[in-house]
Amino acid sequence: HALLQEGHTEEEFYAAYEQMTDKLRPWTIDFHVAQNDGQVHGAGDHDKTGKHCPADDPNGKLDITKCSGYWLKDATSRGIEHICWDGCMFPNATLENPKTWNTILKAMRRRYTSEQYMASIRQIKSVLPGASITSDVIVGFPNESEEDFHDTANLCRSVSFSDLHVFKFSSRPGTSASHFPDNVTYSTKSKRSKELMLIAEDGFRKYRESHIGKQEYVLWEEPSNKNAINNLNTYTGLTSNYIRVKSESEKEITGRIEPVTLAMNTNDESKMMTAIR
Repeated sequence: HALLQEGHTEEEFYAAYEQMTDKLRPWTIDFHVAQNDGQVHGAGDHDKTGKHCPADDPNGKLDITKCSGYWLKDATSRGIEHICWDGCMFPNATLENPKTWNTILKAMRRRYTSEQYMASIRQIKSVLPGASITSDVIVGFPNESEEDFHDTANLCRSVSFSDLHVFKFSSRPGTSASHFPDNVTYSTKSKRSKELMLIAEDGFRKYRESHIGKQEYVLWEEPSNKNAINNLNTYTGLTSNYIRVKSESEKEITGRIEPVTLAMNTNDESKMMTAIR
């Protein structure tokens, strides 16, 4: 019984693929990821079911990230704790070449390694010592283990970001990740999010402290409120390296760019510095 007919569309292919994996998945206990060029058709031995090829082979027929997602639904409950790249079809020379594994990571949507990321950070800091480096981080991505999260947390500590935006993973239709099981509990996501937020607060505090006494240019925004005692407007603005500052003024300064000296007061908000004009 054929699930697809000749000349099928991509939408029809994935509908049939999902139907097939729904039937086979409950009996799947070992999962290998492989790319296939579709040159051989048939059933039975490996040499009759298509030729395996590297993950980035231009002749590869599969979106291996999307296809893997169908097989990995409810993976944890079925006892599948890891997946591996099926290298049994390749000679040792291919498997021993680091490029092979880099292309696998690329095919799985990992466009850089943590080592490359840290190297870029070091280069930025060597050229611009006071650069404001921020990042967005997702916690609770499918199958994120405690070890995975600790690696993320340690990287954030090492960089000491000047700001960090932390998001809890939630599946979004149409993305590759929507095919993966959302198997990290909400309470775990919340716990990890809070831990990264504490790291972020520490990083921003250190970044602000490193700028005490320094002169920066500020673009002033609309006044936020007026001091009832001295009748001065409180203005906030951003420096060229994205530090938010505040200052009082009796004059209208909205839209002005001027040099100020940065200071910190104990009553300043957690992400605010005082600008001495």
